[in-house]
Amino acid sequence: MFKSLLVIAMITGLFILAISAKAEARTHYKHYTFQRAAGDHTFHQNRRVERAAFRKGTASRRLTRTHEARYHKHRRHHRAAVDANGNLAPVVTANGLVSKVAKPFQEKFQQFIKLVEADTVYPERPDLNERGNRIHDIGCYARGGHMPRSKHYRGLACDIDQTKRNVTSSFMYHITPLAKLVGLTDGATWPRKVGERYTGPDAGHIEVGNTLIAENRPTRTYAARKHHGRKIRMARR
Repeated sequence: MFKSLLVIAMITGLFILAISAKAEARTHYKHYTFQRAAGDHTFHQNRRVERAAFRKGTASRRLTRTHEARYHKHRRHHRAAVDANGNLAPVVTANGLVSKVAKPFQEKFQQFIKLVEADTVYPERPDLNERGNRIHDIGCYARGGHMPRSKHYRGLACDIDQTKRNVTSSFMYHITPLAKLVGLTDGATWPRKVGERYTGPDAGHIEVGNTLIAENRPTRTYAARKHHGRKIRMARR
């Protein structure tokens, strides 16, 4: 009798184990197990949640890429605001050399060039008249070849007769008053700063000061700012 009960119990146990193993094998595809970084705990998550998280992550990454692309495009648009089609204007020297600067400041650069090259005329003593300085090389707007974030890339600076930094024609070391007269900045007046690579005087370099740039930057109306904010919010959806 005892042996019969033992055999029946063993058969029942094996049958239960077989059913459990089959059920686990059947439902295994619905679960996945992963280790949590903190505490090394294991837990099961339904595949439906996994798929939802994947879709959410994909949408988030797609939105991030779209927003970044629009943001950088927006930055490129503003960075190129004064260095692209129709936003540059020429400046001409007495020798006929031509370079281009940002249109809002073309008059200042042209006036500076005229002051530098102006002849000294004595109406009562023509024999004392002196021929003015002559610029032999000028480079203003450029697409490359200068330090990072250089104002040359926006047409806001000119290098006159420069062979290298702070090396130029003799008369360019003494034009600070003329630059101030037209509202420009002379690179020869820059102080040297410890720990910075591009620092110190740069005679021959003339540029528009940051204050003047800020004063001439167009301000957007309330409606324009509201429209811009709405575009950003739409991009984040």
